[in-house]
Amino acid sequence: MSTVLDGMVFLLLVSAAASMLVFARPAPLAPTHAAADTADVVATTTATVEYEIGGVAPRGGPNATERTAHGTLAELLAAAAVADPAVEGTAAGSGPSSFETAVANATRNATRRRGGYAQVRAVWAPYPGAPLSGTVTAGPTPPQSADVHAATLVVPSGVGDAGVVTDSPTPEFDALADRLARAVVRTLFEPRSSRLALSGPATVSGSTVQRYDRLSESLGVPVSDALARRNATAANQRLEAALATRFERDLTERYESPANATQAVRVRTVRITVRTWSA
Repeated sequence: MSTVLDGMVFLLLVSAAASMLVFARPAPLAPTHAAADTADVVATTTATVEYEIGGVAPRGGPNATERTAHGTLAELLAAAAVADPAVEGTAAGSGPSSFETAVANATRNATRRRGGYAQVRAVWAPYPGAPLSGTVTAGPTPPQSADVHAATLVVPSGVGDAGVVTDSPTPEFDALADRLARAVVRTLFEPRSSRLALSGPATVSGSTVQRYDRLSESLGVPVSDALARRNATAANQRLEAALATRFERDLTERYESPANATQAVRVRTVRITVRTWSA
């Protein structure tokens, strides 16, 4: 049985592959085109990464289960950015997931430059400055003294908008927050896949419970009783409500009107920034 994480990664990769990559490059940065060339590598290079799931044993332990994911580096980065987001910039748990680490390593290996350095950073957020976001970084941080060149890719996130963008009427802040929360939670924990995973073997259910626990801890809302009953619907509803409350408060403070907030929504895209500099 595939886990909810496997299913989510698959759906995110399929969604990304179904759309064209959009390049958003700044003006030419003489004398080098290294950033644009490296962005091309990220957009076109395919990779197969191996990662582990296993919420009931240490990483690599006897109960860990190996998985693989295949796609372009851009698609893999987008999937990793969405798969395990942080709340208020702080991720629960002990560190990056095995999937995120595998994607970062593959990207770093593919973008190494002779005589120079490259950093690739993928960021997903439902809207700029949102209290929930996901980030994956491959490569070192450039020193302040470096002459840095940059190029940006905008790729599909695989997250549905759940009716976030509507023609008429423009949703009020509370309705927009509800739709954003629903889109995020139902992507992270697709109801049917989550129910099946919670009823599966210990390795599968343990991994799913860990992912629920990380988000519920970050949001300050308990879901352990719902998970014990294998009730993914109830767990999702609590997460959606807690996340919607955060979104509504932040949207109200950040934007002058619901129309401005709706225009800022970018839940369906991930921005990948490539920065290069000389040694």
